[in-house]
Amino acid sequence: FEEQAAAALALLKEAGLENRQLVTIVADYIERERERTSSVTLLECFNSYIARAVTDKKSDEHIRGLKATKKLCEPLHARLLPDIAHSDVLGLLEGFTRSTHNLKLRQLRAVFNYAMEGGRDWLSANPADKVEFFQIKLAEPEIYSPKQVAEFFEICREKDRDLIPVLVLLFFCGVRPDHNSGEITKATWEHILLEEGDPRVELPAAITKTGRRRTIKLRTAPLAWLKWWISTGGNPKGALVASPGELFKKRLYTVLRSKVGLDHKPVKRIKDGTRKTFASYLARAETKDTAIKELGHSGAELLDRHYRSDVTAAEAEAFWSILPEAPAPPVVRKKTGSTKKKTPAKKKP
Repeated sequence: FEEQAAAALALLKEAGLENRQLVTIVADYIERERERTSSVTLLECFNSYIARAVTDKKSDEHIRGLKATKKLCEPLHARLLPDIAHSDVLGLLEGFTRSTHNLKLRQLRAVFNYAMEGGRDWLSANPADKVEFFQIKLAEPEIYSPKQVAEFFEICREKDRDLIPVLVLLFFCGVRPDHNSGEITKATWEHILLEEGDPRVELPAAITKTGRRRTIKLRTAPLAWLKWWISTGGNPKGALVASPGELFKKRLYTVLRSKVGLDHKPVKRIKDGTRKTFASYLARAETKDTAIKELGHSGAELLDRHYRSDVTAAEAEAFWSILPEAPAPPVVRKKTGSTKKKTPAKKKP
């Protein structure tokens, strides 16, 4: 034993670590071995994380992204989590564009964090934390103009009147729009409080993406549209979306793509455009803090990525002034004969 200890000390000296206590080094080694015996492989961790995402009803797009990143990690699938170093993570991300690098890194950090949470104790340090994100200059997000939003409501009134409350929650309340499992598919009229205190939408933690209760004020425009819809025969009961999935997607796209632009093509669909539109006009009309709170964001960073900062006060006012006024009656023009001005007949002397 003494010979082994002497040999170990000699190795430490060669490595320039002679000042470290042998007992400390041995304790570190024992801890790493304990961690390895209680850990799992990266593949097992990924499968568990994706299963939880499915249970939590994350969007199909989110699940597909996680599965793509899991496939990217195939070279490390059999590796125990404590044996994965930051250099391994960096190697996986080599060659990607800056935006894809950041997306994959964000997902990997989440998977490794999952391994350390909830009593799993599969890992003591996140190897992806030492890999840096690229700094990317953010372009202004695309949003719908007040004129387009007003036209969407008119198209909806003509083509699919029962979607009016859905459009109200999407455009004027920033409710998440995913057609399969988004907040809008879980919202019911019980969450819309028109007469109880301040008019508002109360989304319970059970249906929000973040798992936290969220309150959205019903301002003049959304309140007017909801009351108009009820007063003209709408039944404020049950779910706002009766059939989530492809049927709902088709109904919604029929409205959002009916508007024809200057090039005689349907208006381009903007991904999460309703929520970005809400955020942009609310932040300008009121404050960024209000927008952050009602969107359910954890801070300003997310808002800065998803709202348009160059919205003018006039544009915000126009958006929040979209009301369900009755359409003007068509102008009826009387048919006349010749438009040529008749010369009055001369009187006889």
